[in-house]
Amino acid sequence: MVEVVRCFICVELEEKIRKKISRWIDELKILAPRLKWVSWEGLHITLKFCGEISLSKVIKLENALQDAFARETIGPFDLEIAGVGAFPGLREPRVLWLGIGGEEDQLVRIVEVVEGAAEVVGLEREHRPFHPHVTIARVKSPSDVPVDLIRTISDHDLGQLSWKVNGVTLMKSELKRTGSIYTPIAKYHLNQPEVS
Repeated sequence: MVEVVRCFICVELEEKIRKKISRWIDELKILAPRLKWVSWEGLHITLKFCGEISLSKVIKLENALQDAFARETIGPFDLEIAGVGAFPGLREPRVLWLGIGGEEDQLVRIVEVVEGAAEVVGLEREHRPFHPHVTIARVKSPSDVPVDLIRTISDHDLGQLSWKVNGVTLMKSELKRTGSIYTPIAKYHLNQPEVS
């Protein structure tokens, strides 16, 4: 039997930011306990979800990403948490998320590098436009979302939450009844462009 690995490529948030967001999520849980809230370890920006792929393809992807990031001259850059939203919308949310601001153009460049590397190993390109966000909760039924929650989320002020992105992570995702467990497979550091 071929071993498969469920994985994705992401930008991780600094631990202190994840913990601050998590404390806010703890307050929201009281208003909507039936939502599937993301634990502090699970807060990240997904660049590409690869799904379940064979272990041999994971190894090829690891190498393709290594090669791609070695060639690129994208240096570390700054991102920040900017606003709150939902897919498909706040009226009937399926996913609640925190938006991303800062040097988003650099994030878009990284997505192109990631998509190119994934294509090399036979993974299909994402056709939907990239919308950077941090998922904070998943919704099974819109009736699980009280009006108070939407009001609280809309009025929220997490303060200035910004961090420097130094790299990208290929992450393994194991689905458990208690929630997903994420384990880094490989990390790719961003190259500081050489000053001539």
